Amino acid sequence: MAPEKNYITFIVVVSTILVLLLVAMVIDVMLLYRNRKKLSERELQLKQSQIDDLLQKHEIDSVNALLKGQNDERKRIAQELHDRLGSLLFTAKLHYSKVQKAVVDLQEKQEKASVEVNKLLDEAVDEVRRISHDLYESSLVKFGFNTALTQLVGVIETSNPLSIHLQLAKIDFSAIQTAEIEWYRIVQELLSNTLKHADATKVTISTVEDSDSISLLYKDDGRGTDLTSTANASGLGMKTIRSRATSIGAELHMKSSKGNGFEVQIILLKDEAI
Repeated sequence: MAPEKNYITFIVVVSTILVLLLVAMVIDVMLLYRNRKKLSERELQLKQSQIDDLLQKHEIDSVNALLKGQNDERKRIAQELHDRLGSLLFTAKLHYSKVQKAVVDLQEKQEKASVEVNKLLDEAVDEVRRISHDLYESSLVKFGFNTALTQLVGVIETSNPLSIHLQLAKIDFSAIQTAEIEWYRIVQELLSNTLKHADATKVTISTVEDSDSISLLYKDDGRGTDLTSTANASGLGMKTIRSRATSIGAELHMKSSKGNGFEVQIILLKDEAI
């Protein structure tokens, strides 16, 4: 019985040792697998990180290359614009400056010529008036005051938008011919003032003769003037008219205000006529 018991004990011990060895082997294999797995994961992470780094570097390089290409293209375009379009614009500006100077010079010449032409025209108009006055004064001597004044009015109405109405008495100037000439010149001066300053549309000229005097009434519907102003009352035209009236011994009365036209009455006493 003793040998059999020892055998069983041996078998149990050996079996236990084998089981322990097997368990140890299993644990060792598991640990090895675990370590290998961790190592593989680390290697995988490292490789992935390397791959990411490479990709990032590649992207950066690509972006840098793209930016460099864009900058190079911009520089090329800017250089072409500077070299080609810049020179064209500079040349165009030079030509424009020359044209502008030529235009300014031409305008100055035109303005100067315009002033000269206007001056010549004014002189021509004045000369025509002087010639007309001389002609009509010849007509005055030949045909008398009424005919000469009617002819003068016809010429004025032909060239001006002014309506002139005449109411003329048949005055006998045979004894006072000097008065007739000054009478006519006064009317000329009044008409000239109306045309130049009054902006009138209508003028009425009437003459009356009675036994001891002759009178003339001149009216226009122009803008009028302030006779209380020394400058207006003694202007060149008014001074000339007063001087002519005084030279023949006539009385002169003026009436006017702004916006109410202009009126002049001249009265000449026959026995006081100069």
